[in-house]
Amino acid sequence: MLAKQYRLRKQSELDRVFQKGKVFNNSFLSLRRGDNNLIVNRFAFLVGAKVFKKASLRNKVKRRIRQIIREILPLMKRGYDVIFIVKNPGFIDKKHIEVKLMVQNLAKAAGLIL
Repeated sequence: MLAKQYRLRKQSELDRVFQKGKVFNNSFLSLRRGDNNLIVNRFAFLVGAKVFKKASLRNKVKRRIRQIIREILPLMKRGYDVIFIVKNPGFIDKKHIEVKLMVQNLAKAAGLIL
């Protein structure tokens, strides 16, 4: 689990990123990035019930992405709110290294990785 300081928790914070943030996509994930004027990045992970019906699968997907964020967090620029949205059910079949490459490529495209 990510430490509390790295989590986007309030609905108003999520709404601000959705309204004013920039969007970056690939076939499995969508990344929304907004500025937060803090010294840390904050993250949220969204997996809709339309993508995975079972809550256990939605939670598994979120755990996988959180783990990858913990691994690449030292490489990231600071001061952003980031929302990852899973949009394809085929995501569950991807191996860890494939998911890590997807997340890293999206973060590079968004300008989050140095």
